[in-house]
Amino acid sequence: WTLANYYLRREDWPAFWKWARSAASMPSPNIESLFALCWRVSPDANQITAQIANNKPSFLRPYIGFLMSKQQDTAAATMAKKLVRCGNAGSDRSTLLSVINGLANDGDAGSAVSLWHLLIQHHWIVADTTLPNNAEFAREALPVVFDWRIPQSSGLYSVTGTTGLETVFSGSEPEQCTLADQMLALSPGAYTLQYNYQTTGIPPGSGLRWEIVNPASKTVIGQSPSLSSEAGMQTSFTFS
Repeated sequence: WTLANYYLRREDWPAFWKWARSAASMPSPNIESLFALCWRVSPDANQITAQIANNKPSFLRPYIGFLMSKQQDTAAATMAKKLVRCGNAGSDRSTLLSVINGLANDGDAGSAVSLWHLLIQHHWIVADTTLPNNAEFAREALPVVFDWRIPQSSGLYSVTGTTGLETVFSGSEPEQCTLADQMLALSPGAYTLQYNYQTTGIPPGSGLRWEIVNPASKTVIGQSPSLSSEAGMQTSFTFS
């Protein structure tokens, strides 16, 4: 990318893009410096992609990271889909799960879900297309917003497996804490959450419950009654 830098200083843009494209076709460990040069010339992800992008995983991996760092979510999602087709699950799965997390947390649920389903279709991950994913907690959770997050809190001990999620409260747990959460990408409408539970030594009104929270407004849009039953229970609640 030295020649690209040379022509940048001379503001010879056709020559700059020619040598930037050449450098991108032979990615080096410091290719991020080339992306930074391109951004100086044109902070337009579409133009940079049109000028220098290729299908080499060694290019796509750092370029996706660069695009995410610049909050260019749409362009990053497009390159991530290319990586699914050109890369391999062993070395690239974690990168793409990070892209899904970034897209979802930035509010681009549509792109996040599209990439998530692509990973499932290509068998890069074992996951469900139904909601919630991994509903019975039977699989080890993936490090992604569309699978369960089991926060670690002092005074709580949680395990997952064939019997679902089991949590032991020691009595020293925080007054307010989350046992498990998962992001759901839902279209407007009415929904029903069905769940099974059983408790031991949890009195009614303890505050233990399911909640549905709008991630943008942090507003609770649905919640279950307090969970307290020494016998196994199957029940549901609706929200919209």
